[in-house]
This record gives sequence, structure tokens and C-alpha cells, in this order.
Amino acid sequence: MNPTFYPMRLGTAVFALCASLHSVGAVAESPWGGKIAVGAIAASGNSETSTFNFEFGLSYDKEVWHNALKASAMQARSETEDDAGNIEKRTTSERYVVGMRSALDFTENDYLFLQLDFEKDLFGGVRERTAQTLGYGRRVINGESHKLDLELGAGARQTLAQEDGARRESEVVGRAGLIYAWQISETSRFAQTLTTEYGDTNTYTESLSELKLSVIGGVFANLAFTVKHNSNVPADTEQTDTISSVSLSYEY
Repeated sequence: MNPTFYPMRLGTAVFALCASLHSVGAVAESPWGGKIAVGAIAASGNSETSTFNFEFGLSYDKEVWHNALKASAMQARSETEDDAGNIEKRTTSERYVVGMRSALDFTENDYLFLQLDFEKDLFGGVRERTAQTLGYGRRVINGESHKLDLELGAGARQTLAQEDGARRESEVVGRAGLIYAWQISETSRFAQTLTTEYGDTNTYTESLSELKLSVIGGVFANLAFTVKHNSNVPADTEQTDTISSVSLSYEY
């Protein structure tokens, strides 16, 4: 398939999916919420490249309970032709993430949370990371336009390095997090999350900056920039990875 046609076909499929979901209808004040986001970029010429990212989210908020499930996948591929006319296709990035979170409010601004995370990055500093943390969160700012949560917790983490023959390592970790949201206008919203897991063998830090712009109804355009840093990686691997993504989402 010619990669220049791929984004157009993908965009058409997303809008068709949004229309079908919207036609189902939503129950007023439903505790359930969800998100489906798809993005793709393709280029052709002397070299052909394609990037695909997908995100799915599901939430349930009722009274003092707040539960969320999220999953995402991202892949980048390139195709080049050498002087002899040989075509080489290779994957340059591939990442899968699954997370589950449950929080319980015990005051208006204080809560306890349980966080479960799994990440597989075939080209990152750490190939696999699984973490289970329990902690306390405080809503420092809880206004209509600005919200800021600070979190502290502890738990366990299992990691697998990219090195051939590497063994899975388990350790106790501490966790610190920051969650900020700014409702810029009725049609635009900025969000920033910063999380650090610190253990004896590795400190993992992830920053996610996201700008969401309303298109129509429950359809949004999303611009995101992710920075990941591992303090301990193999000698031939970079400590810091960055990911830029553009996607179209439907939220309800």
C-alpha cells in the first residue's frame, strides 16, 4: 500500500467509528467514560517512512471511587533503497503500554491510589518494565481552570534490560508523581504529567505533555510529547528517549 494514502484511509475509518459510537447515544451522568485515539504519518520519496500510534482508555468515576484503564501502542517503520536498488525495510521504534489505576477519596482533596503499569519497548533503554505501587495523593489546586495533584508512593518493580541474555530484576521502588491540567478555553486543554520511580538499580522518569483541541462534538486533535529517562541502561543504549505524536481521538 502506498504510504501517502494511509493517513487518509485511517482518518476516514476513525470518523466512521466516531459516528457509529455517537449514534449509540450516551446515558446522562453516566459514571463511564472512554477514549479512542489513532494517529499516522507517512512520507515517500527517496525514503519511505510511516508512524502509527493507537490509544485506548476507559474510566469509571462514582462518588469517591475513580478507576481507569489505558493502553497504547506505537510503531515507526522506514524503507530505503540503496545504490544497487535493494529495498530495506526495518522497524525503528515499537512500544506497548498498559496501565490500571484505582483511587479512593477520603477527603475532598486527599486520596489513596493503586497503580499497575506494564511497558514493553523494543528499542528503549529498558525492554520491559512492570510496576505495582500504592500511595497517597493530594489535590493542591482544584479550580475550574487549573488542577494540580501531587503523589507519593512505594511498591515493587520488575525490569528486563535490552541486553542479550539479560535476566529480569525485581526491586522495591519509591514513586513520586505530578499531574497538572489547564483548561485553556472551552475548546482547548493542556495536561502535564511527571512520574519518577526510584530504586537501587535504576531510576525511571517519564514526562508527558499533551495539548488537546476540540474539533467537533467528542472528536479532538491531540499533540503529545513524551520524554523517558532511565539512569541505568546498556553501554550502547541512550538513557533518554523522546516520542512526538499527533492523533485524532473520540471521547465520551
